[in-house]
Amino acid sequence: MSTRQHMPFSVTWNQVVAFRLARHHLSERAPTKALISVVHDMAGAQAQLLSAAQISLWSRVRDLQIAHVEEALSERTLVKAACMRRTLFLVPAEHLAIFVRGTARRAEKRSAGRVGRAYLIASWTRPSTRRSARWTSHSRGQRSPNA
Repeated sequence: MSTRQHMPFSVTWNQVVAFRLARHHLSERAPTKALISVVHDMAGAQAQLLSAAQISLWSRVRDLQIAHVEEALSERTLVKAACMRRTLFLVPAEHLAIFVRGTARRAEKRSAGRVGRAYLIASWTRPSTRRSARWTSHSRGQRSPNA
């Protein structure tokens, strides 16, 4: 059994901020071809409104066009899914299970015992069109009036 000694080191707040800005691609924008890895590094792009995700990604990816995001969605390299706090995020398709399952247990605990809570059901119309979402009541199977 090896005995490692951990050497303490100090980090300044400026170093922490610099690391976080770099990790989220805010200190230097990534090339367009790195769109999927940028979304992964961000741990998903919040996308309740798709335009909010597009703006967030534009600030991190050089020369990003709306068409690039829509192409990634239509090719299903990026997917829109209910993840953290049951809100919609754009996440890399290859890591979808990690993002969804990683937040499912907490969501299950919060909703335990709540009858009639609204759940998001993502319905896909055609692969060439945008995904739509509708809110339905879990217990009654009826559409919510704000759908």
